[in-house]
Amino acid sequence: MIDPVARHVALFNEGVRTGDLTPWLNTFTDDAVLTFTVASLGDTSTAAGVALGPASGRGEIEAVYKGHPPASEMSLTAGSPADPGAETVFGEFFWVRAPDSGGRFTLHLDGGRTTRIDIELDAPPPTRPQVPDGAD
Repeated sequence: MIDPVARHVALFNEGVRTGDLTPWLNTFTDDAVLTFTVASLGDTSTAAGVALGPASGRGEIEAVYKGHPPASEMSLTAGSPADPGAETVFGEFFWVRAPDSGGRFTLHLDGGRTTRIDIELDAPPPTRPQVPDGAD
């Protein structure tokens, strides 16, 4: 039995570690929708100057994450019971690199694939450290 919440977090975290979000992105349908809400900003489209959506279609979702790769893994604190047949599941999390912030995601599923993800963040997500020019 595949727990869709655990799978979502595991594949996202793998993508953060490896820099390749392809396995995670492949869980979305071609016409999936992504929405963000950042509670501390009252804004649904940007956080810390990063465009977060909304995005329609896996290609747009991929562009959001490739344009601004995630800087931290997430750690799940609560979630829906493991039910591979569920149509809607949720997870609550904190950022590993910023444990005082996190949020909640709701996955809308069809046949185990994500058709919509709604993400509610407490604060802007952690950002990657800036690398000075020429310091590769």
